[in-house]
Amino acid sequence: MTELLNLNLDYGNPFEKISRNPYDYFTVRGDLNFGVGRKVLDAIDGFGILTGKNSQDGNLEMLTGLYQYYDYFDNRAFELGTFGVGGAIITKLKLDKSDNLYTNLHVVFDPFGGNSRVSGPDTSQFRDYEFGGGAHTMLETTLNLGGWINFSITGYYYWFHTYSGTPGDNYIALFNPSISLQLYKGLSAGIEQVAYYSDRYSKYYPDTHTVRTEQKLFVQVYLEDFKFRK
Repeated sequence: MTELLNLNLDYGNPFEKISRNPYDYFTVRGDLNFGVGRKVLDAIDGFGILTGKNSQDGNLEMLTGLYQYYDYFDNRAFELGTFGVGGAIITKLKLDKSDNLYTNLHVVFDPFGGNSRVSGPDTSQFRDYEFGGGAHTMLETTLNLGGWINFSITGYYYWFHTYSGTPGDNYIALFNPSISLQLYKGLSAGIEQVAYYSDRYSKYYPDTHTVRTEQKLFVQVYLEDFKFRK
């Protein structure tokens, strides 16, 4: 059992009908893990809009556009960091007066990145990763029921090809379903399951296949329109 701190920052409203400018909407998410030794940063990922357009079809609101991405994961299954550009569609479907379905679909080209070696990540203070690039997709969907219950599923799938290091390709998938219940206004609690899949195909080493799962209990505090006072 370990202790984790998760921080999410969302800036801007993706469904506000405005003329879009770079980074008038972005999101950043990070996990700090205090129980695994030297490496405290477990994950950080985010994306920001470069250009896009809002539209609406009945109860379905949409934002389509071009985005910049940064992803970094450092867990016991693998270590991966990418910097990319891609397209996405972000939607909100109003089911009734208080229930909404949110969906994000992203397709990203990752020209630069780093990936842990065939032996996997370690805790050394020396470089333990290869340089390369590739592409990935991300799908995130959340069902919000009256602001009281949230069902969420997030999935990533990466293809990473080594430029410098041991020649090969790595296919990485993350699957993360969760459910949370609001306890009082901005305070909620929940449970999530995280599954990591890593398939490595190397020119000089045997193929490797890794599966790892984690279960997390969490308490969440939501602050809306938070501002620092001068």
